[in-house]
Amino acid sequence: MKSPLKVLIIGSDSFLGKSLYNKFDSDILFSVYGTSRNDPSKFFLDLNHPFTLDFTQFDVVIILASMTSIKDCQSQPEIAYQTNVLSTITLLRNVCHLAVMLFFSPLILYLVVEEVFILFMML
Repeated sequence: MKSPLKVLIIGSDSFLGKSLYNKFDSDILFSVYGTSRNDPSKFFLDLNHPFTLDFTQFDVVIILASMTSIKDCQSQPEIAYQTNVLSTITLLRNVCHLAVMLFFSPLILYLVVEEVFILFMML
């Protein structure tokens, strides 16, 4: 029997992250792992701190982490930019070697991230 695909969900504490984590976890075709800043049973990952996680151990990475509160983004635009743009670019560079990478972005940030992602892909 083929070994299960190792799936990492970055942002597994989010609404969508929890749903995907539970869906993958219930399927024997996948071994699912998550990242969290708060849950010690998951890999620690904070977008605003250096990444120590070895992404090469995963077959699929799903990126859901971001600063999503419009109020927080408006009151802390520098932190929002660091988290949602610069840190996301760094994260994408760390996982771009994978055969499968899924990146989701909140609709409110889509245009900014789309431009940055296009620039990233051209580098």
